[in-house]
Amino acid sequence: HLFEEAGATPPAIPVKTKQEVKEAKLDARKKRVDARLEDALSQWDPYSDKQAQGDAFKTLFVARVNYDTSESKLRREFEVYGPIKRIQVVSDSSNGKPRGYAFLEYEHERDMHAAYKHGDGKKVDGRRVLVDVERGRTVKTWRPRRLGGGLGGTRRGGPADNTRHSGREEPGADRYGADNGGMDRDGDRDRDRDRDR
Repeated sequence: HLFEEAGATPPAIPVKTKQEVKEAKLDARKKRVDARLEDALSQWDPYSDKQAQGDAFKTLFVARVNYDTSESKLRREFEVYGPIKRIQVVSDSSNGKPRGYAFLEYEHERDMHAAYKHGDGKKVDGRRVLVDVERGRTVKTWRPRRLGGGLGGTRRGGPADNTRHSGREEPGADRYGADNGGMDRDGDRDRDRDRDR
């Protein structure tokens, strides 16, 4: 006989394609990241953080701060809304460099609300800052961005999923959530310019 007997051939070894190997690696990585995230979430407790001091309802979060901005500059810019009790510019614990955000505790809650309302987008040392209330100790279900939370939509996925605005209001909508379509509050287009010509 020219051929081997059918019983003598070894069973076929299943071979994975490149795509199957890639998907298996991605799945294993996702499981590792999810396990690490779950572990970090179980350990995260904003109420026991020694860095978080003062009244959370009087504290303002200021992000996108220039790395060269000092506490005194932040005080000058935000004290127009009311007296500030304490400023904490957050810095990296390993090298001491600023992380680009700060917490400002006001003496009165109404001053913090005024700063929240009017301070968003304010230019400080050449950069527009983002202003928000402290959410770690005031909103029960809120999680920091490193643990899969946060407000911004800038890390969701591709360019179609990511947003470019601050997360407060959708662009093109007025403060009550309705799209004004280029008309002012009365519903009239701005015709004053056309009449002056």
